[in-house]
Amino acid sequence: MKRRLANFLLLGWEVARYSAGQCSPPEPLLAAIKAELREMARLGSRPGARHFTMLQVGETTFLREEEARPNYGSAQRQVYVVSNTGTPERITCPSDASWLNCAGAWLKDRHAHTPPYLAEAPSGPICRFTLQAPSWSPSPDNDQKRRVANELLKELGAREYAREVYARDFNMDDPEIDFYIIDLNGNAEFQGCFFDKTRSPHCRMHGYGQSPIDALRRNVMSLPYRLYPPPMGRVPAQNRSGK
Repeated sequence: MKRRLANFLLLGWEVARYSAGQCSPPEPLLAAIKAELREMARLGSRPGARHFTMLQVGETTFLREEEARPNYGSAQRQVYVVSNTGTPERITCPSDASWLNCAGAWLKDRHAHTPPYLAEAPSGPICRFTLQAPSWSPSPDNDQKRRVANELLKELGAREYAREVYARDFNMDDPEIDFYIIDLNGNAEFQGCFFDKTRSPHCRMHGYGQSPIDALRRNVMSLPYRLYPPPMGRVPAQNRSGK
């Protein structure tokens, strides 16, 4: 089978597609992957190419990552799935050819796709493509960002009891923002936000369970953006110690 290569720019992401035909992931699925790769870069993952194999079965699309994730075994791969519901899901399948049987098991019963995968491998077109994720950087500290930062401070509702409020510096396209609040007695509080700049309010708040306090503090204060007290904005490196 002759392999064709097409490179083009899609929303700032360089996409290389390899196949005998066109490899066109559904936009909701592509958007979910790009957001996840962007978040991985925010958390320190090195930028670089990520390779995927795509299987199309009727109205259902499977995208298997070719690289193993650090928290996965070498024999397992993450697979993204989107069907006619339009909501992407994530499952785990083998790294070898039996991943197709895993996909078949999901099609047969999405709540019971566990080994051994006895379902037949589904037939459908298969292609491969690559996403080149850009490195992450915070958005410029401009008027738009400060307006959103002020709205985030209001959503936190911490101004009345907080001595200081910090966010880990963020990009306006980030899916998540981390907050560190120091109350009037010097006690630490941490708040997470599933963030969407287009939504009002911008945050769906969440906690961090049993995550170590020191790790949460280091995460925010390694790249702090002060929300309160004024002046709002990035904290210079020489002013970050002792928080």
